[in-house]
Amino acid sequence: MADQAKSKYQVVPKNIFLVVGPNLLPIEYPTTNIGRHINNNVIINEPLVSRYHARILFRENKFFIEDLGSTHGTMVNGQKIKIQQVSNGDTISIASTPILFIDRSKILASETERVTKPFQEQE
Repeated sequence: MADQAKSKYQVVPKNIFLVVGPNLLPIEYPTTNIGRHINNNVIINEPLVSRYHARILFRENKFFIEDLGSTHGTMVNGQKIKIQQVSNGDTISIASTPILFIDRSKILASETERVTKPFQEQE
């Protein structure tokens, strides 16, 4: 019980996003529900998407995607999953809808390294 309460009050980093079609959606809660029903955080209005299809979980400073027993399953980078850790650049597939998982801190870190590396080599 203490673990459940603890996980509900974790602070989610503000640099995590999902790219769904043209939309950039921030992950704001430790649990982000995905599905066709209006009560989900991310609504995908597609017939092959279950009403409550999957959820993204933030636990112990890591993100996971969990399939909620959907009819057509959930995939990460082309592999069907039940639960899977996700990281920057992973593609989650819900029916025929691709969702890109973005961690902007990783993008900024890699860009900083790319830009500063030539200067470090001169030293």
